[in-house]
Amino acid sequence: MVRGFVHFGGSVGGRAHRLGGVRRVDACDGGPRGGYGPRVTTDLTASWPAQSTDELRAGLQGLLRDVVRAGGAVGWLEPPGRADTDSWLDRLTAQQQAGDAGLVVIGDPVAPLAMGTWRRVDRQVHRHVAEIAKVMSHPRARGRGLGRRVTTELLAALPAAGIEIVTLATRGNNHAAMALYTSLGFREYGRIPDGIMVGDDRYDDVRFVLSIE
Repeated sequence: MVRGFVHFGGSVGGRAHRLGGVRRVDACDGGPRGGYGPRVTTDLTASWPAQSTDELRAGLQGLLRDVVRAGGAVGWLEPPGRADTDSWLDRLTAQQQAGDAGLVVIGDPVAPLAMGTWRRVDRQVHRHVAEIAKVMSHPRARGRGLGRRVTTELLAALPAAGIEIVTLATRGNNHAAMALYTSLGFREYGRIPDGIMVGDDRYDDVRFVLSIE
């Protein structure tokens, strides 16, 4: 079951995935009927790549590039080049092989429509805590509920890794993401006013947390 520290009215669907088996545009753009946004997409395959093949590297670089070009807040101010995304993926893959991270891709990994990651906090006393990050969908796939699909896939995989607490952060003007995370049981536990700098603009850095068991 996945629940918030205060209250969560139900479980997040999906089955746990074997470990190792891309926010705004919109990082979290929908959900099932009766929830926030459009109905979640279920007809696309979710995969957990264990190896960073050249095809996967190219596909993820294309997704990250297009999301950043469209204004997505995913860690780069300018569309990243292949060297930047390869370096990021190499670090993630090393953590994944140690059982401390995961990458889920929705759709064909050669041309993914959405992705997201989790990483274990790298402190001995916090090994039961993970951070979800880089949840994103391609601009051409907006409105299909892929943000919700990615997030629920990640949450379903975490108990098998011994994760009990999940955190994530989002930009303060990303109201769609905040609504989605709240609908999944996350609660806001703090924010850093003007903690995110994008050129001359400043945005709150909003932090969310969820307890899972």
